[in-house]
Amino acid sequence: MRATGNRKIAGAFLAAAAMAVVSAATAHAQASPTDGASILRAGDGKYGFMNLKSGKVLQPKGASTANGARIVQQPMVLSRGDLVNYQNWAAYNAGSNYFSFRNVKSGKALGVDRASTASGAELIQATADTNNNQDWKFQTHPNYPSGVYSIKNRKSGLCIGISGASTASGAQAAQFRCDGRTNQGWKVIDN
Repeated sequence: MRATGNRKIAGAFLAAAAMAVVSAATAHAQASPTDGASILRAGDGKYGFMNLKSGKVLQPKGASTANGARIVQQPMVLSRGDLVNYQNWAAYNAGSNYFSFRNVKSGKALGVDRASTASGAELIQATADTNNNQDWKFQTHPNYPSGVYSIKNRKSGLCIGISGASTASGAQAAQFRCDGRTNQGWKVIDN
């Protein structure tokens, strides 16, 4: 009888351990890095976005503070170990795992020119508003290494990429069908 009782206790213990492992695995699977919170601290921090293909970061053309200034890629510029303010973007929670990004130097939001939903529409900075063309969501893609994401627009459903998959300094950032190509992969630089 004692052996049977020990087997029941051991069986119950193993069942409880298995349930704990399943519960932990389920919780881990549901906690996706694309929830944004694991990538960004909304309202608390500044971030640069480095392109996987070119190794360059997003900024307003010519470090402009003007409304409507085009967003391009340029080599990183560091000041005291951090990206300069025109290559930094402050994150603001826009709900449902979307964020808006405001350039630290200009205070303008990253958006799509004329709020277009067309593939190839250029990215600009503009006065922050409630138009969802300024809302962005991080997504993982099997083509990207860990820590690299596509950045998808709420209004268009398209992803930030570099026009012509260019690696040149000054190449225009635009939105395209999300396809997992390296010119649409972005590493978040926490400053």
